[in-house]
Amino acid sequence: MRGLFFPDAIPPWNWQFLKIIQLGFVPLDDLSFSSLLSGCPVLESMKFYSVNGLNSLLIGSKKLKSLILKDPQNDTGNLEINAPYLEYLNIAGNLRDLQCRLLDVSALATVKLTFT
Repeated sequence: MRGLFFPDAIPPWNWQFLKIIQLGFVPLDDLSFSSLLSGCPVLESMKFYSVNGLNSLLIGSKKLKSLILKDPQNDTGNLEINAPYLEYLNIAGNLRDLQCRLLDVSALATVKLTFT
């Protein structure tokens, strides 16, 4: 999927068997992100390209092991990630104005940060 728009509503994610998702150029706020995680209980990998609106990622899923954020954008310039079971994190793009706080990421084995 590319270029989705969900006007003023949290999408009803209900993909019980989805293991990998890639989204690009879509607005996705924290509430929609939580809804996505709830509706995709076996999700193992997420990759977001230029997703706008994420400020605080609370990832409690034991299944989700990989998160890739390319050119994350939001209005605050702050991004918090709390993901105690996440093993791989890759954040890339123009990150000069982004303040990223990693809270509980105790299972991380690999972190990759790429500034462009």
